[in-house]
Amino acid sequence: MLAGLVRALAHTCYQDAVAGRSALAVRGEMLKAAMWQSSRYGLGGELIDFERMQPISRQASVSALLEYVRPALANYGDESVVVGEVKRILAEGNSAQRQRQTCMTAKTLEGVVDDIVRHSSVG
Repeated sequence: MLAGLVRALAHTCYQDAVAGRSALAVRGEMLKAAMWQSSRYGLGGELIDFERMQPISRQASVSALLEYVRPALANYGDESVVVGEVKRILAEGNSAQRQRQTCMTAKTLEGVVDDIVRHSSVG
C-alpha cells in the first residue's frame, strides 16, 4: 500500500512540475509543527490544511490526498489496493495503534508480540 501511494505521489508531483504547476509555499516552521503534530497524534488528531491554514480532519486530508494521486494510482493499477487499505486503516487504526491498545489491555510485551504475529500470519 505504502509503495503504491508513494509511487503515485512521486508521479503526480513530477507531472505537476512538467506542467509548470508550482508547489504550495509553506514556511519551514509550519512543516515542522505539522510533522510534530502528526508524529505525536498520528491519525488520531487533526492535521493541517496548508492551503487554508487551518486544522482539517484526517478523513478530509486523506481523501484530498487520494483524489490528488488517483489518476496515477489508476495508471499503475494500484487504486483498489491503496484505497482499500487506506479505508481499512482509517476505520480500524494502524498497527502502532493496535499495539498500544494491546499493551494497555494485556499489560505485557508478550501479548503485543502475540498480536503482531496473529495479524501478520498469512491465512
